[in-house]
Amino acid sequence: MVVAAGVDIGSTSYKIAVSRAESVVGAEMVAVPEPLAVFVADDGTLICGTAAERAGAADPTRLVHNFRGSLGDPSPILIDSAPYSAETLLAAVLASALTEAEQFAGRRPERVVVTCPVSWGAFRREQFDDVLVLAGASGCVVVSDAQVVARRWFDARGVAAGRRIAVFDVGGATVEAAVLESRGAGAVPHIIGVPVGSDRVGGDAIDGLLGQRLSRLSPQQVRVMKHELSDVQQSRSPDGDVISRGEFEELIRPLLRSALQVLSEAIRSAGADQLDAVLLIGGSARIPLLLSTVQSSVACPVDVIEHPDTVVALSAAELAADPAEATLLASSSRASVPSLKSTVPSRSAGSRWRSRAVLWAVAGVLVAVLVVIVLVNLGRGSGHPPVAGAKTTPRSSAVAATPARFFRCDIGCIDRNTPGPRTDVHLLRRAKRIPGAAGVPLRDRRSIPR
Repeated sequence: MVVAAGVDIGSTSYKIAVSRAESVVGAEMVAVPEPLAVFVADDGTLICGTAAERAGAADPTRLVHNFRGSLGDPSPILIDSAPYSAETLLAAVLASALTEAEQFAGRRPERVVVTCPVSWGAFRREQFDDVLVLAGASGCVVVSDAQVVARRWFDARGVAAGRRIAVFDVGGATVEAAVLESRGAGAVPHIIGVPVGSDRVGGDAIDGLLGQRLSRLSPQQVRVMKHELSDVQQSRSPDGDVISRGEFEELIRPLLRSALQVLSEAIRSAGADQLDAVLLIGGSARIPLLLSTVQSSVACPVDVIEHPDTVVALSAAELAADPAEATLLASSSRASVPSLKSTVPSRSAGSRWRSRAVLWAVAGVLVAVLVVIVLVNLGRGSGHPPVAGAKTTPRSSAVAATPARFFRCDIGCIDRNTPGPRTDVHLLRRAKRIPGAAGVPLRDRRSIPR
């Protein structure tokens, strides 16, 4: 019996799917969603998923949620004042997911496909490879979420090679879209154009708008009412507050329009005039207004995938259960993403010594230059009286003759539309120091959102 698994680490949850069968056809599929949460125990053990949330109820300072977006960020994630990297936390989640898959199947899966966001570039993909190594799962194959979903859709309908679809993923904290082209039965589709993603819209943003309307409810109760409004025309809260689907749709309509721009940009990037379909996946794909909004903007059928919140893990498990395609992917990924050691040519000991000597020499020159600059500046501002016979300049004329110099210091990458830490921008005005004058720089310090 072939045991294959698919793991989808989303922005707010992760899912494990296990396939148990003698062949791909008729495989038994089991999918389990878990919250993307990690709890640090007293002994330093990282507890993941539902167990982490239960443990964190007693001590929330040791619990962290939704950290996938911090992958590649040099700033650590603080949990109970202790720093952790996103790679370490994601590795703990992946290791926990593989352990759960082993418990479901009764033995360790022979083949595993782990998905990543289709909008991730080369840098984050390399960081994610480190996650696999830390989790002891370097033998897993990494494929984007949109590719595994499109492959499953193409195979189920027997779509010929060359046909194109768009996958629109409205997840918990992100929205992504990509256009994919079929390569024939069983093959992983090609990505056409540039995938587009945004972390300003998603299920969490929808929950936030609904939570403002139902301010007396807990976040969990708000999510329950959101799901109910996808099936019924009105929902009643535990405290008796009633909200209709129409009122809910008016709240989220501007947000869905922003999400639709992501899909439009991905289709425009691919230059896809004709699409066979647009697939809606993700936890928010069940919202009726999202379906009607997408239908009004594209000239092709819109398909809400069955089980939209677990379809990525299920599709990854199906791909892992296909021995031919999984083996091909494993070999191609090793060839196309070489390790750091293979990309750096080996050097002899003498060569390494010469390189270090050059670096030390350059460092010495830089230190000497900095010392000279500091000494010159100290001499200018020392306030010593002028040398006898030297030509002096009146104070007023010296100030007038010295032009003001403005310096703009931008620290970090500034995005006025993205919430987060604040970045300081300093505007400094400096005048040339004059003996006996108080040359105090003027500082106008302002903060703008990063």
